[in-house]
Amino acid sequence: MKTVQNSFIRSLCAIIIGVLLIRYREETVTWLTILIGVLFFLSGLISCITYFIDKKHQDETVVLDANGRQISGFRPTFPIVGLGSMVLGAILALMPTVFMTGLVYILAAILILGAINQFVILATINRILRVGVIFWLLPCFVLAIGVIAIVAPRWIASAPLFVLGWTLVLYGVIECIDAFKVMSVNRKYKQNPTFEETAIETTEIEPSVTEPTEVVDMTNEETNSTPKE
Repeated sequence: MKTVQNSFIRSLCAIIIGVLLIRYREETVTWLTILIGVLFFLSGLISCITYFIDKKHQDETVVLDANGRQISGFRPTFPIVGLGSMVLGAILALMPTVFMTGLVYILAAILILGAINQFVILATINRILRVGVIFWLLPCFVLAIGVIAIVAPRWIASAPLFVLGWTLVLYGVIECIDAFKVMSVNRKYKQNPTFEETAIETTEIEPSVTEPTEVVDMTNEETNSTPKE
């Protein structure tokens, strides 16, 4: 549950940063850079703390079937985005004037890391529950915008912060959707955590013990039916 709460906090920070970039991208860039740095740092710090807390209790939340396959719960993934957010957040907050010119590239890097993190979450969910195609396409779009902002920034040169702001808002919405999906999967398997294991065990073939008896009975019947001379 702490991981889900962390996803909501991360998505909220992304949406706030996106709205600020859309609304105030041309004004007071210095304080905006500091504020973005603080939000990134707090989001990353919460992610790292949550990871170490969940790691201590992963054996209590993960349920395996008889073959060792995971059927319930989630193993916490290393917070790549959280660690990157902490580092970049500290840099943005402490040295805003140095990195104002590279703000677009920093935000693009965060989007790329965020999209990769969402792919990891979707892959984890897909082990238990089938994930629709649309859920894979949304982080693909976020990843594409991040790559374009770094590789070919001229494509969005007219308003890079505006485009990245809307993409951050989209990333926050996707993060919320993924969090709700994780909650749904956890709730389903908490209600019946051994369903798949029971199904596997009931399909084992039981050995037959009636055939030798039937053969003996048939032999006795043939002997009794033979006429005496």
